[in-house]
Amino acid sequence: MPLLTVLDNAGVPYELHKTHFPQGELDTTWLPHVCSKGWTILTKDKGIRYSRLEIDAIIQNNGREFYFRSGNWDKAKMADVLSKALPKMKRMFKKIAPPFLASITESGEVHLRYDKKGSIHEQKRKSKPQSE
Repeated sequence: MPLLTVLDNAGVPYELHKTHFPQGELDTTWLPHVCSKGWTILTKDKGIRYSRLEIDAIIQNNGREFYFRSGNWDKAKMADVLSKALPKMKRMFKKIAPPFLASITESGEVHLRYDKKGSIHEQKRKSKPQSE
């Protein structure tokens, strides 16, 4: 699998979801377990940004998650994007304490989307002065 090759080549340790959980396991079941282990989640499930239950499970359990902005990329495309994003992901991992969720764009950029205070977008919106 190309993604695993990228992780192997970068020396990033990983665990596969299917090694620990059956297919179809509820996110609200496996997310707290993974977060409690201190593992970082890498997923192509871009729907995470719309699921309050999943976001809350990561935030409440002090987790870290990186998700690809598109779940429609093939394995080769995801591997290419991941190889570009890994240095930025590593910096974010060291710089920002959990919990957080971050997106990975097609160009390999990594954007913080949620932290312990909630949505970064909402935080920025609320901090802007209101125009009259």
